[in-house]
Amino acid sequence: MRCFLPALVLAVFLVPAAAAPIGSGDAVPLREGVAVGVTREGVTAYLGIEYARAGRWEAPGPAPTWEGERLFDHYGAIAPQSSEGAPSEDCLFLNVWKPEQSENVGKPEQSENVGQPEQSERDVALPVLVWIHGGGFRGGSGALSPEPIVKRGVIVVSFNYRLGKLGFFDHATWDTSHPRNFGMLDMVAALGWVQRNIAAFGGDPDRVTIAGNSAGGMGVQLMMVAEGARGLFSGAIAQAGYGAWPFPTACCVEGVEPGEDALTPMEELRKKSAAELVGEVEAFWLPFRGSGELPEQPVHLFESGKVARVPYLTGANSYDGQHTMFGAGFTVATFLALLGDGLGTAKTLYASDWKVSEAQAAQRIFGDLRYVMSARATARAMQGVGQPGYLYYYDVPTPGLPGAPHASEFRAVFADGGSAVQSYWLNFVRTGDPNGGQLPEWEPFESGQPAWMVFRERPGKASGLLASKLDFLDGLDFVSRD
Repeated sequence: MRCFLPALVLAVFLVPAAAAPIGSGDAVPLREGVAVGVTREGVTAYLGIEYARAGRWEAPGPAPTWEGERLFDHYGAIAPQSSEGAPSEDCLFLNVWKPEQSENVGKPEQSENVGQPEQSERDVALPVLVWIHGGGFRGGSGALSPEPIVKRGVIVVSFNYRLGKLGFFDHATWDTSHPRNFGMLDMVAALGWVQRNIAAFGGDPDRVTIAGNSAGGMGVQLMMVAEGARGLFSGAIAQAGYGAWPFPTACCVEGVEPGEDALTPMEELRKKSAAELVGEVEAFWLPFRGSGELPEQPVHLFESGKVARVPYLTGANSYDGQHTMFGAGFTVATFLALLGDGLGTAKTLYASDWKVSEAQAAQRIFGDLRYVMSARATARAMQGVGQPGYLYYYDVPTPGLPGAPHASEFRAVFADGGSAVQSYWLNFVRTGDPNGGQLPEWEPFESGQPAWMVFRERPGKASGLLASKLDFLDGLDFVSRD
């Protein structure tokens, strides 16, 4: 079921471009040419650098080179989608923001409130945060406003990747060697570009943390299990990823019946405009499992140890199902029907929500099932590869709502003036450990016992958070019901 993605959800990830620059930035020699950025209020931005180029339903190849210096002062074309803007199938552009002065390189945050940091040496290579945008794999772009964390001594990179049917598609004529998840390959290509070029911006290629929210968090989980991404990053933050949510299976897998799209002659598909293909996607889109770049469901790859051996931080929000349940194509009735014989148990476990309304209960359960349960399962799996898995639960009160809605922690990460989330995240980007200074201690998942960091008015630890609810949802074996 695929229906209209609410504009409110998608708007979180479509951040307006920054105000006009006030000066030219440093010229940076890249593998492809010399890039010149623009500087405003202590941050130099390089916007719209092409990191790869790809034909329709083809793996990305190298980006073109250029002679001399080129000014990068505006975002590149966004991937075709149903929003305003100037989309193009040639959309593989990235952006880099670096600080003019490195204020707090390598130093832990001292409290949940960001204070005035000490000045550090300018010649120290800076940690790098690569942000993967959200938007349900059908919208969004790398447009971002990361200045608050850039000024604290972190280089930020964001990028576009292919979306919808242009980014994730399956066809009956493709064998197992043909990719289906082109947007996933774009992510790998962007990370490869970072490894080749980030040192020229003053970044440390050995301290690259990938992060993202919603579809971006799912993108992080995809990179965690992508063989092609091995060695391209040193840490990962998956905010509201959904690796334990069932993905469609590619029709090259034995026993899978091809759908209508997969049986449409390829010559007809290639004649369709990008706008026509965009119009055929009306809700959140999903990657395909069963091809070379994603052979299994992400959570199963985590659990079998086929995952990057890097520190991992993940979590979700207390009311993550608001709007996203509808954006995924469900009504209240159709979603609750998926619970089958477990509906009675759900009514008992979520009785306080049901007292308010069936709709509130459905959205709460959807958020726990799609996002919170995926966080617990993937963090737990990191024990098997000897890496820490840090879990968070964002429950900062929101006026008029029974919990923290989808993507509200995204705002906290980039908050001007700081936040507890921002402090922990910066520590993790710098060292692979969110702890430091006077922040409450955040323990990783150990010995089968999840140790959650709960963000409310102030952060605090909780060990058995939502245990009965998540155990019930896990017992539904929902990931296999596709």
